[in-house]
Amino acid sequence: MASENSLLTTKGMFVRRLDENRYTVHDVFGTSSLPFTAEDETKLISVLSADFKIRPLVDVQNLSEFPHYSEFSWNQLEYYYVAHLDYALHNYFMTAPQLSKYQEEKYFLPIAYLDLGHGEGARQTLELIDKTVRDAVAKGNSPFSAETLETWLVINQFGRICNEIMSLISRAIALFIDLLKAQRSCIINAVPSISQLRTNEVIHRGRDSYAAATAASMSAISMCTSLDLLSKLIHYLDQLDPKALKFKAAGGCHFSDLTKLKARRVPREIGDELMLERQSNSDIAELIQFRHDVVHSTSALELEKIYVGIATAEINDMPLYYSFQGWRDCLPNGQPERYLGRDFFIDNHQDIEQRLFTWLRFVISLQLRAGKQIHEFLLTNKAD
Repeated sequence: MASENSLLTTKGMFVRRLDENRYTVHDVFGTSSLPFTAEDETKLISVLSADFKIRPLVDVQNLSEFPHYSEFSWNQLEYYYVAHLDYALHNYFMTAPQLSKYQEEKYFLPIAYLDLGHGEGARQTLELIDKTVRDAVAKGNSPFSAETLETWLVINQFGRICNEIMSLISRAIALFIDLLKAQRSCIINAVPSISQLRTNEVIHRGRDSYAAATAASMSAISMCTSLDLLSKLIHYLDQLDPKALKFKAAGGCHFSDLTKLKARRVPREIGDELMLERQSNSDIAELIQFRHDVVHSTSALELEKIYVGIATAEINDMPLYYSFQGWRDCLPNGQPERYLGRDFFIDNHQDIEQRLFTWLRFVISLQLRAGKQIHEFLLTNKAD
């Protein structure tokens, strides 16, 4: 953390660095704790947990430019899913002479394949253009070959899935930031109620608490869908024969469908390792179960309750304003603890923002691991 920066933490507070080893914790109104020392990040986490019951999350300076978060390895994601998988895929499909011919001919492809739009009649127009182009190719009346057309369509489909994975991860990060902002707005809006009721804590429900719950829910959904698309990407690559490329639409897949990978070309170990992580890591199990409950039940509505207070046991009685949005208690298999039809208990006092932060980092680590393995596979098996 740079000396001029603050860190956003759980419970709607901040950590400010005063100098090399001295810090303070402050709330949204600027009220600060007494300075304390921490020689390194491990010590800082320990002090914050023991004295304030909070955890550091992300650098406040990067709120409006989330792709630059070092915590989320955005540059490494771009390395694979924006650039290097695409380059490696070209060399996997084509030898140097074939690639040269492809690069020359692809610029003659109708721009409508890319820029047709999505308005009324778009599908019918695209279908007509595609049929016309294929007819011209079959009759030898086009400046590009059938191989170039099929290769371009396949590469474009592969790239589209990669772009969708990146969009979903960026959306998940942006929504995580929206959650942190909404929690802090809840504090500001709930303070008058705390004063009027002469209490130390209230349950706040309103526009900001709804926004916080929505951000948490949609961030989790985006993370899960990115894993489903990773499965889709691996299955799509597995069905492609570099020696006889033919465009096929990529079918929908769930992340768990990697257990069904036929391994015709992609090594089975890629899917097996990802599934091993899924089965052995309770974080992923919780995330997937939460996505299921958000979509199919009303369990996530409990997230709309945000506790706002000052000087309670929630933060070791520190005279600072805080917000607490609890994450439900879960069993090791990711299932929530249930009783009498209820499935949202917060005895463990886990913060939802900490769970989202943990899920984000783990989902991205899975995406990076898969990206690296796919990249290595493409390089190892490039066309002769």
